[in-house]
Amino acid sequence: MGSLRRSEFVTACEALLGDAVNAVEIHDLFDVLDPSSSGRVNLCDFSRMVKQLQNKQDCHLHACDNRQDTTNVRKGGTDSPFEGIRAWMQKRGWLIRDVIAAFRDKAQLRWPEFRSALLGHIPPPWLTNDGAMDVFACLEDRAAGAPMTGHVTVADFVEALLDAVPFAEFVANRCIQIVALETYMRSIDLRKTLQRADPSCSRLLDYTDFHASLQSTFPQRFAGPDMQCLYDTFSRKGIDGGFDHENFLTAVAKEIQVHLQHIAGRALPALQRQAAAFQALAQAQDISLSGRLDMEQLQTVLGQLDLGLNPENASAELTHFAKLLQDVPQLDSKTPYFKYFEFVKDGHWIGPTELSCSIDLAEASIQKLAKPPTKAPKQHLLTIVFYKVA
Repeated sequence: MGSLRRSEFVTACEALLGDAVNAVEIHDLFDVLDPSSSGRVNLCDFSRMVKQLQNKQDCHLHACDNRQDTTNVRKGGTDSPFEGIRAWMQKRGWLIRDVIAAFRDKAQLRWPEFRSALLGHIPPPWLTNDGAMDVFACLEDRAAGAPMTGHVTVADFVEALLDAVPFAEFVANRCIQIVALETYMRSIDLRKTLQRADPSCSRLLDYTDFHASLQSTFPQRFAGPDMQCLYDTFSRKGIDGGFDHENFLTAVAKEIQVHLQHIAGRALPALQRQAAAFQALAQAQDISLSGRLDMEQLQTVLGQLDLGLNPENASAELTHFAKLLQDVPQLDSKTPYFKYFEFVKDGHWIGPTELSCSIDLAEASIQKLAKPPTKAPKQHLLTIVFYKVA
């Protein structure tokens, strides 16, 4: 009751949708709506999907009758194929750079390769064949000839995607996430990098300096439109406009803090429950019985435990959790080793019950702090010698 088996689903789709989707797409739709592979699809989910696809089919018939219709399709709403594309990109964490790569860095495409590039990456129900036709028809540039015989430029397609303000904000926030995680893992002195581009200490950068700084620090991570969204988010308006890099650094530090809190909140309790297994695996890695592990050994040990990490990003989260453990204040920060005997003993957890993910720790991740001198100044030593001799 309240669900459809695969055969019932196929029959219902063929009756309600007609030629809107083919047999392969119907089975793909079933798999999308049945992520747990239970063999059944909820009726409510099925009803919503049918309504959405029927709306898209109707939209295709009138998509390009006039300029107003084209604007509606581009800006979105439940009927717009662009909304499906944007939703899928947000789900997968795609940036504009990924879109350009999907088009194989081509400046313009004709219908067959445009369809292949889009549907090759974005499956139903986020985008159907009719939806791709709507997008192409609305952006098509042709001097003469029948519809669908011209081409679409990637620049126009990207501009249409960014027509929706919430999506442009998503792109900027995704850029912040990438900058934050790479800054944390690579120990980048991001503050120094941006201050170097601002010799007047105005805390503002023009677009050229901003672009050059990020491109050199994070090469090939962002496309031009990605950087433009990020620049616009932290730009001051008015005559003294420019990219406020101090506000940007604050946002990066907060993103690092949230990310570490998220990982620690899931992984540390799981590690505490598996203290005995953790100790056994650590000792197996520690051949010299030194009581410590380097970063690679620590990741190997943690990778053999069920820490409840996101399966789609488990490798990166595992690395971040290992680094977070190494940054625990109780450990000797002068050595790049993890002293596991400070955390487990006789199969029981004796380490901290929670990990520090303070904003101070996050802010320290975006800059390299000066190390205290390990030797007394020469003048101080001479003074001591003088008084001893006297």
